[in-house]
Amino acid sequence: MQCRKCGSEAIVKNGFMAGAQRYKCKSCSFQFTRQTPHGRPAKDKILAVVLYLSGLSMNMTAKIIGVSAQTVMRWIRIFHDKYVVHQPYEEIKEIEVDEMSSYLSKKKTEFGSGKLLIITQRLSSGGSVVIVAPKP
Repeated sequence: MQCRKCGSEAIVKNGFMAGAQRYKCKSCSFQFTRQTPHGRPAKDKILAVVLYLSGLSMNMTAKIIGVSAQTVMRWIRIFHDKYVVHQPYEEIKEIEVDEMSSYLSKKKTEFGSGKLLIITQRLSSGGSVVIVAPKP
């Protein structure tokens, strides 16, 4: 057995707490009870993120995994903060739905309905990426 804080193997028993054996590290004086980590396994968290990104609602994802919707939301935020790389966008334009083809061909006409946000980003390979999303 090793100390969870410093990794030392100099561990001694240190009484009981709520019926569970308590341990103390002789090196750093860290006291702990639990041997195994608590919480859901990483495979459940990854499955929740994959299901949510596949289009399932947060509530349905939570029901499938067996946790609350708030837990799924927290896992998604942690995944986002850890793995999503933010790159600055060149420009953000707001255009109408039927303007999209004229916008992409550089003819900017002002007619139609149903506004969208168009985000373009230039790539290092010379091309560009266009993201079209409904205006919130």
